[in-house]
Amino acid sequence: MASGANPTHRGEHLGALITLTLILLATGWLWLGPGKFSTELSAFMPSVNGEEEDTPAALLEMAMDPSLILAAISGGDSAQRADASRTLTEQLVEHPLIRQGHNGSAPEAPGTPEQLFEYRYLLAPDTHSAKLHHAQLQQGLTDIRRQLATPGGALSPEMLLRDPTGAWADLLNRWISRHDLQREHGVWTTEDGERALLLLETDLEANDTEAQDRLVTTIRDTFNQEVSNQELGLLLTGQAVFASESSRLIRAEIKRLSIGASLLVALILLMAFRSLTAVLLAGIPLLAGVLAGAALVTAIFGSLHGIALAFGIILIGVALDYPLHLIAHQRSGTNSWDTARRLSTTLRLGAASTAIAFGAMALADIPGLAQMGVFAAGGLLMALLTTHYLLPWFLQRQDANRLQPTRAPLPDAPPVLGPVLAATLIFGSGLVIALNTTTLWQEDVTELNPVPEKLREADARLRADLGGHDLRYLVLVRGETVQEALEHSHSLADQMAALHREGVVQSTDHPALWLPPKSLQRERQEQLPDRESLSARVIAEAEKQGFRAESLEPFLEDVSRSATLPPLGPGNIDTDWLESRLNRLLVEGQNAWFAIFRLNGVSDHARLTSWFDTEAPSHANLIDTTARSAAQLAEFRSQTLWRFSLGTVLMFLLLCLGLRSVGGAIRVITPPLAGSILAAGFLITLGQTLTLFHLVSLLLVVGIGLDYALFFHRHRHDDCEAARTQGALLLCFMSTVSVFGALALSEIPVLAHIGMTVVPGTVAALMLAWLTARPRNVYDLASRR
Repeated sequence: MASGANPTHRGEHLGALITLTLILLATGWLWLGPGKFSTELSAFMPSVNGEEEDTPAALLEMAMDPSLILAAISGGDSAQRADASRTLTEQLVEHPLIRQGHNGSAPEAPGTPEQLFEYRYLLAPDTHSAKLHHAQLQQGLTDIRRQLATPGGALSPEMLLRDPTGAWADLLNRWISRHDLQREHGVWTTEDGERALLLLETDLEANDTEAQDRLVTTIRDTFNQEVSNQELGLLLTGQAVFASESSRLIRAEIKRLSIGASLLVALILLMAFRSLTAVLLAGIPLLAGVLAGAALVTAIFGSLHGIALAFGIILIGVALDYPLHLIAHQRSGTNSWDTARRLSTTLRLGAASTAIAFGAMALADIPGLAQMGVFAAGGLLMALLTTHYLLPWFLQRQDANRLQPTRAPLPDAPPVLGPVLAATLIFGSGLVIALNTTTLWQEDVTELNPVPEKLREADARLRADLGGHDLRYLVLVRGETVQEALEHSHSLADQMAALHREGVVQSTDHPALWLPPKSLQRERQEQLPDRESLSARVIAEAEKQGFRAESLEPFLEDVSRSATLPPLGPGNIDTDWLESRLNRLLVEGQNAWFAIFRLNGVSDHARLTSWFDTEAPSHANLIDTTARSAAQLAEFRSQTLWRFSLGTVLMFLLLCLGLRSVGGAIRVITPPLAGSILAAGFLITLGQTLTLFHLVSLLLVVGIGLDYALFFHRHRHDDCEAARTQGALLLCFMSTVSVFGALALSEIPVLAHIGMTVVPGTVAALMLAWLTARPRNVYDLASRR
């Protein structure tokens, strides 16, 4: 058993105390702190800002309309599907988060709020004022007589007589019946009649993933409980469903990666050390690193994203390097702190270099990527501190001979063939990259979406079946005031009539459709007939149709009162569902208001773009979200390339200072840099297009590879020391490749891209470090310390 000597410097005591305090603080913060766990998709999507400086970034996110849930019932026959559709809709509209449910069956209207009914003559389409005159009034009374003769009508006789010209019906048709869907057995169906369709309007918020997941689960449970027919199936899509699906996937991946990667690394260490004690000792810095990384992220960002946590767990593949080197280099009878000090310069250089690589991620404009960088950088530094200051306390009390791993020293690389082979591989990879520059980068942001492709395709089909708005295009209509934004919205709808006639756009949805601007409401008030002339016409028509004149007195009162009503504005609506809808279509910026103008059924993208370029007013801005996302990705890519260069320069300067030699720094940094080039060439050869996450991972390859290069160039006089170093390096390499290999198999694209990049990059970095290493009898500067 090694001697129980105490540390020789006070620094070890103080360092151990500080490290232990930091671990306890991190644990307490995670246990008692306000940090939350999140799984929002948007955290790993580039945020797209409007062109004007005061445009809210949330405008483009609202184009996806997180409040809508689309549903389709399949299986059975049409009658069974229709019954299930009605049953499900009736049950779901009772839920507090579901504002309305539409399935094509009557009544589809949102009830008769008294305020909106009172304002019907100000809100109804412009053409309604003509209905208050002779012919239309006569036709309206004829229609009322027919409806009164039909039992079970939708409206009471009193309501019909208050609205003989059908202003309320016109208003409801304007709001609801904007898409002519096929019906069978009284409910909406697809064109082939194989599925019944439902549309649920909810009060869900875009960032409330917990509420989204609960509601989606409730809908599925309700279907299973209330629809007893086992032949029927339910398909749900929409942003809330996507959020629920991604949350489920992320949680499953965290569990799989944490358990699978931990078991895999533990197995590797058991095979190498043949000692459970060594495995447990190596796990101490890892646990400290995960605790510190998670606490640091929640302290800075206020929440911890599931993908960041999954990536942080992969620290076990990188942070293991530090305890493995310490355990492998510990000799029997040698003070553990002496061993730690002997390795400290190389370990610190390696850790600092890797932290710089992760620091580039921490500076990213994508919140999820920044969390991953902060988690990894903080976790690695804590793992290093734990290895240097705490692990020797445990290691000092163990028999060093029993903890030594199986040694498998590598032979010296061929002195001439090694560099030549390395240069050939680098040249070949560079050539592959140069020949594929036009198709090098992934431009489609949806490829980063963890939602399964089948679900996304189903969502597109259901949106087309239900006449949902086109997710690619969005029009932002700007106004200095909320009323000006409404006026511009109404004007743009009129100007786009030509596009409707040409079939370029099937229909539109905009705030003025639901609430006309006050100026238009005043115009409609001016067009209302005066009480005396309208009364004369009503009495004459009533006598012809057999109605008592006094039964139409409420109608005359309503028209007369409408002429004096103050125009209705967004701030004084007492109908929740209308106010909620307007809040999603009418948004206040810092210096302006914006009306969100959604387009449905776009059939000619070129004509639409051309019209907005040449004929649309200046306050209307058509945004192609696909092109905008591609441009934003290109911008992020440029920023990341700049950070890659800056990170590489910082690593090189750090090596120059640590090794006190420019030549030594060049020899150390060349293999990992070349490894990143080989990794990029390998991915392109496999047909991969590179994403932002591949690019960040290449810098991570440089950081990890530097650790290998530093230790390969840390040769000692004797073969025993070289064997210890190389044995530890092989263990570090195996653990890194195993955990990042688990990432490469992940169903989450972000994690898969990182794993697919780091694995070949790490292999290349280790191989190049070996090929370019000098023979053991040549001392480098690191060995002369």
